[in-house]
Parts: sequence; C-alpha cells; structure tokens
Amino acid sequence: MAVQVGKPKRRKPAPPARNGKVVGLLLLAFALWILMGEKDFVIWKDGKPDLSPLRKAKLERELEELDSAEQYVLFARIPGFYPCYNCFGEEEIFLNLGEVWKYGVTTKHEKGRYPQGLPVYGLEYKIQYEGETIECYKREKIRIYYYALLPENLRRARPLQRPPGNKRDS
Repeated sequence: MAVQVGKPKRRKPAPPARNGKVVGLLLLAFALWILMGEKDFVIWKDGKPDLSPLRKAKLERELEELDSAEQYVLFARIPGFYPCYNCFGEEEIFLNLGEVWKYGVTTKHEKGRYPQGLPVYGLEYKIQYEGETIECYKREKIRIYYYALLPENLRRARPLQRPPGNKRDS
C-alpha cells in the first residue's frame, strides 16, 4: 500500500473576527430604522397613540375596496386552444366564441388585476356582478361549481369539473 507524501493542502484562513464597533453600528442603525419606521404608522395626540394620517388613509382605501369588488368572467373572444388546468392530463382545450375560461373576483378592476394584460391572448374580461367582496366571492364560487352543468361543458366528451382557467374551486 503506497502512501503519498507531498505538500499539505492549503487551508483557507479563518475569516477575521468581526469588529465590535461595526457590529454595534449595524445594531444601532437597525434599531433607528425600526424606531423611525414607527413614525410611519403611529403618531401621538394629547399623549395618546393614534394611527398616522397615511395609515388611516390606507385603511379607508382598503375598506372601500372591500365594498366595491367585481366578480368577472374571462371568456373566449377568439375561438381556439386555451390553457386548461384541469383537463385530465391535457394542457389545452378548444373554446368556441363566448365560452368560459375562468371566473374570478377582484377589488382592483381589470387593469389592476391584470396590469400586463389578460393572461392569455384571445380572452375578454366582463364584469358579472359589482358589490361587496364577500358577495362577489359567493357568486364566483356558485358560478365555478355550476360550470359543470353549462351546455358548453356538457357537450364535451369528458366534461370538466370547473372552468379550464380556474385551478381550484375558489
């Protein structure tokens, strides 16, 4: 059995010990960052904490959004093949003009929900209901479940459980 004799492998030097002042400065900067950030959402009025005007405005916007949602449908504007997320192993499905691809809910309207444009070329966005978010979600869920009974779905050799563009029941 031969034993190799040669130069020992060179080891990387251990990293230099952290400078206590650098670590201290970083911790101080982090603490200041947290404390300064507090001013972004808390103010003091008459010795009592309150939400900052920016935080209150954000809350109002979000509450208003909850009252003004849209339940929408994406349907085929152009007959052709579209992605299908529940087509029994098939990646695409043929949709005729006007057939449903997806039901959805948004509080941001079409341009806010799809800022880069609709997910697939050939689809059209149509609002089916406008109102409170919870009501929109109820209507979306009902439409997704009842999609199975639509004539366009029942004509298929193998009907789908939900629209081709809906990955889940909600």
